[in-house]
Amino acid sequence: QKAAPTRAARAEAAAAEARAAAEVEVTERIERERDERVQTAEGAARAAVTEAEERMRSIRSKADRKLKSERERAEAAEAAARGAADEVGLVSKQIRLELGQLEEEASAERRRSIGLQAQVEDARTAAAREASDLHSQLSLLSAALKKEHKLRLEAQMGQLVAEEAVARLAASAGGNQVEGSRRLESVKIELERWKMSAHEAWLAAERESKRRHAVELLEASKLSSTSSLILGATDLADATLSPR
Repeated sequence: QKAAPTRAARAEAAAAEARAAAEVEVTERIERERDERVQTAEGAARAAVTEAEERMRSIRSKADRKLKSERERAEAAEAAARGAADEVGLVSKQIRLELGQLEEEASAERRRSIGLQAQVEDARTAAAREASDLHSQLSLLSAALKKEHKLRLEAQMGQLVAEEAVARLAASAGGNQVEGSRRLESVKIELERWKMSAHEAWLAAERESKRRHAVELLEASKLSSTSSLILGATDLADATLSPR
């Protein structure tokens, strides 16, 4: 009877030991599995972190490259804008200079046009005065020609009267031939004097006519040159004042 309980106790103790050993084994297995799971999780976490870091580095690299590209584009655009602004400034300066030159040329052209207009007015006044003088000289020439014609008529009339007197003396000298011859000679002398006087008057009138004609030609030439000057100046003024 005493041996049976001892075996039971030993069996119970062995069972307890077995249970304890099983519990220890289970606990160790659980801890191993837990450690394995933890290591696996840590490995996966480290891999995920590494992958995330790689992805972040790639994203950061791409972002840096894009930012650098955008910065370069912005700097290029800014440089182009500065260059365009400088070019616009140069063009604006050149335009202002050209406008100033054009204004100076326009002012000089206006002054020259005013001077040409004054010259044209002076030339017209001078031409009118010369035309008036020429008209007066033509009137004098006409009067001289009339006087010349009158002198010629008077000379012809004197010659006819003298010839008529000679004929009458010759007709009435039949009674006294000596007296008739003397009187005829006297009449002939008087007639020659009349002829010489008429010839001199005619020569004087001819000289006056030639002189007046020469003066007329000279004045006409002056008037023609003055008219040409007026026309040339007027055409030049018209061409200057006409819009281009």
